[in-house]
Amino acid sequence: GFASQYDPSSGHTGSSTGVLANTIGGLAFLGTGGLEALVVAAAGPSGPRPATVAARGQDLLAIGAETMRAGLVLAGPIVAAALVTNIGLALMNRAAPAINVFSINMVAVLLVGGMVAIAVGPQFIAGVVDTARTAVQQLLVGATP
Repeated sequence: GFASQYDPSSGHTGSSTGVLANTIGGLAFLGTGGLEALVVAAAGPSGPRPATVAARGQDLLAIGAETMRAGLVLAGPIVAAALVTNIGLALMNRAAPAINVFSINMVAVLLVGGMVAIAVGPQFIAGVVDTARTAVQQLLVGATP
């Protein structure tokens, strides 16, 4: 179809956004030194590591929570801006019913959401890079932040 292509990493047809997300994730992994950290970790112990699976699970839980926080940092302002835009367009439709608000609703919400995404993008990227560095450091050292 139009919006799908073959995804060699999963072995089946995937959406374009899924392939893009996998590509960006892979580039972020490589850009933060993840491959080097993985090779060092696979080569052998180079320092103190958690002795139990439970200790490693706590580290993974902390990284997962930080990743969720970074996602909310990006999504929160965009959702709030979309809500305010929809309320404004609903009031406009109520005030002037002759205006066909439904024809511009999606475009307006996408434009406002895009502008907010551009505004909060640098903070989001900084949070993702910090989380990735922490994850790589955890992989190398095995210490809790």
